[in-house]
Amino acid sequence: VPGPFSGTDCSMAFFGLHRCPDDSDTRNLLMALTPKLTECLDSLQARHISNTLYGLQRCGDSQEGRSVLAALVPHIQKCTEAFTSQAIANSLFGLQSCSHSEQGRAVLAALAPHIRRCAEAFSPQEIAMSLYGLRHCRGLEEARVVLASLAPHIRECSDAFSPLEISTSLYGLRDAGDSEEACAVLAALVPRIQSCVEAFPSQSISNSLYALQRCRDSQLTRAVLSAMVPHIQKCTDTFTSQGVGNSLYGLQRCSNSQEARDVLEAMVPHIQKCTEGFTSQGIANSLYGLQRCGDCREGRTVLSALVPHILECVDPFNPQSVGTSLYGMQRFGDSEEALNVLEALVPQIQKCTEAFTSQAIANSLYGLQCCGESDQARVVLAALAPRIQQCSEAFSSQEIANSLYGLRLVKDSGEARGIIAALVPHIQRCSDTFTEQSVSSALYGLQRVGESEEAVAVLMALLPHVQNCPASFTEQGLSNSLYGLRCCRDTEEARAILAALAPRIQKCEEEFKPQGIGSSLYGLQQFADSPELELVLSAMCPKISECSMVFQPWEVAMALRGLAWCSEACTPALAVVEALVPHVESCRPLHSRRLHLAFSGLRHLGSGTAVTQMVSALAPHVRRARDLQPETVAILREVLAPM
Repeated sequence: VPGPFSGTDCSMAFFGLHRCPDDSDTRNLLMALTPKLTECLDSLQARHISNTLYGLQRCGDSQEGRSVLAALVPHIQKCTEAFTSQAIANSLFGLQSCSHSEQGRAVLAALAPHIRRCAEAFSPQEIAMSLYGLRHCRGLEEARVVLASLAPHIRECSDAFSPLEISTSLYGLRDAGDSEEACAVLAALVPRIQSCVEAFPSQSISNSLYALQRCRDSQLTRAVLSAMVPHIQKCTDTFTSQGVGNSLYGLQRCSNSQEARDVLEAMVPHIQKCTEGFTSQGIANSLYGLQRCGDCREGRTVLSALVPHILECVDPFNPQSVGTSLYGMQRFGDSEEALNVLEALVPQIQKCTEAFTSQAIANSLYGLQCCGESDQARVVLAALAPRIQQCSEAFSSQEIANSLYGLRLVKDSGEARGIIAALVPHIQRCSDTFTEQSVSSALYGLQRVGESEEAVAVLMALLPHVQNCPASFTEQGLSNSLYGLRCCRDTEEARAILAALAPRIQKCEEEFKPQGIGSSLYGLQQFADSPELELVLSAMCPKISECSMVFQPWEVAMALRGLAWCSEACTPALAVVEALVPHVESCRPLHSRRLHLAFSGLRHLGSGTAVTQMVSALAPHVRRARDLQPETVAILREVLAPM
């Protein structure tokens, strides 16, 4: 078309694209129209800008669409006309697929002053459209400025919001996270949810909950959940399987709060009534959303309601669905409901023919961290072992740490050894530098692996990563690392780990808490006298002396139990005993089982001054103890005999 376009021509041409799909024909039209926008000499009015942006709503994040946005920015900046609320809503709504690009960000920055200056009251629909347009703006500074500009308009809106307007508004915040600006908008929406008298359809509920996926567990998020509960309870719609999956998926950062439990309880009947077959992704999303809810009654009820859908699922699980599903189980223990879910997932894992990624493996194993003692978990491990062996992808240090951490409650079994053996080559090949958290998580996961050859091999594979870790260790990182060695036999490899950890203990500037001291020493219970053990005990001794907190009985018992194979020739062990004496004297009474642990740590330490002082400190605990068990009495006699 020869000649320049007027502002009206440009806006009408672009507005006409608002129903066009994102295909090659549409992109060719955008490419042809962009020069007309660039060459337009008219000062574009607010309605021209909003119509142009509104026309881009289905154009996707293409190079052609970005060129249009770049050409439009100067016109927005030069526009002196006041934007109406509708013009703002249309402008932002049109950015829904491209607001996260560099050009989209420039448009948001140019629009922000117009939003702030708008004196017109926004309708609920205009607020919903404005927020929906920001749904892909994950933490962008420009989007945060726009949200801050919109918050007063939401607070001042006097009209009642419909369920669709509430869910659309919330859905627009799904990537906004926990910024101050996003929280201000969310806080302004809470009373709208509370005062809504219309019945929520199932899709509005699922979109509203899905939008919370990046909101941390705060009082504000809990207020949203609390406001949603009555609407979920009153909903008479049948939920689709995707609606169930999206609803639960949105709860992934919500911990075991009363509000989260109320939402789970309200969702159960809808899950049970859902007659639509679940896809593997729908099941994975549903379980993934439960990752922080804790092993509560409501969470278990949701698991129970999901089991039939897992069993009936005919959609093949891919590795990501397997990993996501198991990852969601990380807080559930060995309840009947959790074990039924694992049992239902096993055939899906076995039928999966795709190669597992390292992330899928790490997520799968990490999810077993609280239910590893069951037969069902062992079957899952058996199904996963060949996937680990066949994985050709390099593991990151975090993936190795998560994989091993998931084994922390798995007893020494053929299945556990199979997993460890399969992981060893990946640990050896890992070129990542391990962080302090990765080291401590990896070692902590070994706490039940026992004395097998596989356990020795995994320690040998981890050793260079521990030695090369440049980070300073926290008190918790050190105590977790040492605690993880509690079932490892006293081998050259295990001692090398001790030698690598000793200087980290010395350099740790944090005060060791009683729990950290107890866990650290308890992890040493399989080690006899050696230079490496003496290094660790020597490093721990000043930490014990400097501890100003009162020890709990179990912390005293664990600390002393850790010295079980030390002899009276081990001077640092005797120094540790001496340092523990005042903590034992100020501790609440130890009962029979804890006295047994405490005295078992003194069996081989002789009858020198340090041991005599400790026996004197423990004497009042023995006198106050009721019903001493025969094995405790036997240990007492063994320790006291040389004195």
